[in-house]
Amino acid sequence: MGALVEEMSTRCGHIFCKTCIKTAISAQSKCPTCRKHITVKELIRVFLPSTSLS
Repeated sequence: MGALVEEMSTRCGHIFCKTCIKTAISAQSKCPTCRKHITVKELIRVFLPSTSLS
């Protein structure tokens, strides 16, 4: 699994990249992890700390 791009959180607290979760919601309207009903409007942008080593 690569680095997440534009991290998004579902209302159930699971984090995905923006493109991945929007695709999943379009297909099933459910969180891919716990299967709770969600919509794109409920997604929240999150900002995770960088994990790269300098």
